[in-house]
Amino acid sequence: MYALNLPRMFYDVSENHAIIIDSGTGNYFLLNVLASKVFLYLTRGASPEELGAALSKVPGCPEDIQKRIEDFCGQLVSESILNTDASEQFDGNTDAGPFWFSEGVEFRMDKFGDMADLIVADPIHDVDEACGWPVLKEGD
Repeated sequence: MYALNLPRMFYDVSENHAIIIDSGTGNYFLLNVLASKVFLYLTRGASPEELGAALSKVPGCPEDIQKRIEDFCGQLVSESILNTDASEQFDGNTDAGPFWFSEGVEFRMDKFGDMADLIVADPIHDVDEACGWPVLKEGD
């Protein structure tokens, strides 16, 4: 099972798209509908196998959905978004349906670093009376 890498990662969902922010690096990730839905269920304790079984019943689901889910899980772990954790218990129910494929059957996770300096800046603690706010430490 998987769990969100807390407290480093946090996310929000808007219009069925998850945005995940890495407070350690300042990178952020935008997930398409399919990736967002799978990500949310993974953070709730669903296993890749449970999600593959649920999605395989949906019309238009590709035959290799299980491999796609496992590859996506690997991406989430390699980006340190999720940790492997068997503590969450999933009830086995999903809302898997054709809507999950509204943007296609590919798992899309776009990574952005354009705001990294702003995200990792600590405006509460990195203040210098002479220089202003925030002041980044040397080497940051």
